[in-house]
Parts: sequence; structure tokens; C-alpha cells
Amino acid sequence: MIERRHDNGATRSRAVYSPCERYRYVLERQWSAAPPVLFVMLNPSTATETANDPTIERCERRARAIARAVLEKLDYVGVLGIELFDLGESRLLVNEIAPRVHNTGHWTQDGCVCDQFEQHI
Repeated sequence: MIERRHDNGATRSRAVYSPCERYRYVLERQWSAAPPVLFVMLNPSTATETANDPTIERCERRARAIARAVLEKLDYVGVLGIELFDLGESRLLVNEIAPRVHNTGHWTQDGCVCDQFEQHI
């Protein structure tokens, strides 16, 4: 695995690639002292540790807006997992909200250097 990190002062990023660099397994963005956002299974994507592609840009904007709205409405502080369904045509549906990291498929346990549960601790 090849891991690359980038910090531009406003955003810290990390990406993990296959040895051939054809596949990206992890893409994280962190905008504050809060835990990073982890984008999982968005291949094919050309986003890297230094730059978003259009898909990641849209996902990032929408994830931040939805997370902010949910946290403000609930007056919530702490770790919160939010599962979204992609309904197509830029429409997302909040399916699940949980006061923990999300556990769908446990993909990160098998596919990532550091899984979501380890990051939660």
C-alpha cells in the first residue's frame, strides 16, 4: 500500500493507493480538529490526497451541509454516523443516524490500513 498525506493549512488529507497506484482505497479529508470524513468505495475516481475530482467535490459539499444541518437540529456534540442513500440526480436521503461510527458492511475492516472502528477509538 502507498499512503500519501497533504496539508494546505485549511484541510488535511490522506489517501491510500494500491502498489500499482491504479486503485485508491482510502480518501480522507479533515477540515478542523474534528475527526476526518472518510470517503469509501468511490472508485473510479481521480481524486488524490491533494485534489478533489467533481464527484468527491459534490460528495464533500453535500456531506458537510447535511452533517451540519443534522448536528445543529439535534444540538449534538460528539461522534455521529450518518448513512445516506444516493437517489440519483443529486438527491440524497438520510437513512440512518447513530451516535457511533457507521458499520455498513464493515468494508473498512478488510479494505483499509486503519478501519473506521480503530479511528473511532
